[in-house]
Amino acid sequence: MRSSLKVFLLALVLAPCANGHQISVPIIKNTHRGFDKQYKRIFNAFRKADEQELKLRFNDFAIPVHWFTDTFGPDVGPELSERYSQEFEKFIYSTTNLFESVDAAQLEEVGTYNWKYIHNAVPPPKPAPPSLRPLPTVQYFKIEYGRAGFTGPMDNGSGWEVKDWGSETRWRGAFVYVDGAFRFFGLDAYPFWDLKDDVPEGFCADSRQQGGQIVHKVRPVYPPEAKRKRIAGVVQIDITVAKDGSVKEAEIVRGNPLLQEAARQAVLQWHFYPPFRTCSQTVEGTLSAFVVFPPR
Repeated sequence: MRSSLKVFLLALVLAPCANGHQISVPIIKNTHRGFDKQYKRIFNAFRKADEQELKLRFNDFAIPVHWFTDTFGPDVGPELSERYSQEFEKFIYSTTNLFESVDAAQLEEVGTYNWKYIHNAVPPPKPAPPSLRPLPTVQYFKIEYGRAGFTGPMDNGSGWEVKDWGSETRWRGAFVYVDGAFRFFGLDAYPFWDLKDDVPEGFCADSRQQGGQIVHKVRPVYPPEAKRKRIAGVVQIDITVAKDGSVKEAEIVRGNPLLQEAARQAVLQWHFYPPFRTCSQTVEGTLSAFVVFPPR
């Protein structure tokens, strides 16, 4: 369905997520089934390669900006909101990275189940900053994928879990129920105020260029002459992706001359979301694409 490329977030997109969020989902029930339903909306948007829908579904998981000031006060709230944006970026990258793995393995399902957080994390999470009102209950979930997964009750009756599909766990996260929907609260067992990359260089532990997922892929128009001559083949093109995810340059590497320009024109209309980044900074990215012209 898509080329097997790592998927990561364009940091620019985060501003409306964490700092200007508006609720766009219907009221979600505060149950595991409710979380599963809300989370799978992201997955479905990804599988449809619908960039705008994908952004909206991610926004649904962002804590509204007013919550930080309402909960921690005007002196601390803005700073915590900024910290949250950094953690929310990691949430989107972790999520889309999981979905890319699902696509690459040609699997069909993403499932969620309750994770009983073990309170011996090393190092232990930092305590919450002083708050003006009680914090919501933190709930923990694991995300898995498989071919034919289904959910069922845990043996001890304490919740629901993914059963019987040979799944592989990709990541765990903490969530809270705020304003009628589940909101991302932190990766693994750590809340958003307990950043694991407090120093700038820590956030850039992996300096490799990351990202580059095609969410809008235009099929080439088969050239009439090539079609008449029943010419089929593959055209390889080196692509430069701009910071906004659009294709900036497309250079032919190899392929039948009768197919090359049609392939190039198609690739120039592709769009990537999230685009490439290095050390959390959005950058231009490069990759090789292969445009296939099947036999006619």
